Amino acid sequence: MISWSLPDEDENIVEEFTVSGRQFPDAENAETDGSGVETVFEGKNQTRFRFERSHGNCICNRIEEAGYPIETIRVEHRGLSISFFVSSLEDLNELVTDLRDSFDGIRLQSLQQTDDLEEDVPIWIDRSKLTPRQEEVLRTAFEMGYFDYPKRANAGDVAEELNIGLSTFSEHLSAAQSKLLEDVF
Repeated sequence: MISWSLPDEDENIVEEFTVSGRQFPDAENAETDGSGVETVFEGKNQTRFRFERSHGNCICNRIEEAGYPIETIRVEHRGLSISFFVSSLEDLNELVTDLRDSFDGIRLQSLQQTDDLEEDVPIWIDRSKLTPRQEEVLRTAFEMGYFDYPKRANAGDVAEELNIGLSTFSEHLSAAQSKLLEDVF
């Protein structure tokens, strides 16, 4: 949960966020690391933090100022997850480009379309769902022609190239395909 105040006369905003468990990696050092983050309260399963920031130094403000109301904001172990709607891929590309120019670490995590998919509509595939090993297995299988028709390599060839057993290859490949197909369908 994230909340913030209106800007004061100096354009400063007080922002608070709640994290569950150990999602905030430096929770124990938050008050002493110079980040300005202070603990508001600490419960058994949640901790509430507070910090002050300038009005213009927030990704949420930039998204809203571009004309896109924010649907949800969540604190996740890697940072913020922000959901909003845009009318077109061109609008999204322009916004993401602007955000990347202004903030470090911006990553489009997922893209969903609200109407029926048409064949010519691009689909966003989030490769970050894959473990490094799953990506290596998938890439090697692809490069060796495992997915070609007719196949240029069989499962045994790819497993041998990766120096893993056939069952391990199959497990990694199946897990990777399942993760990627979630985005497709």
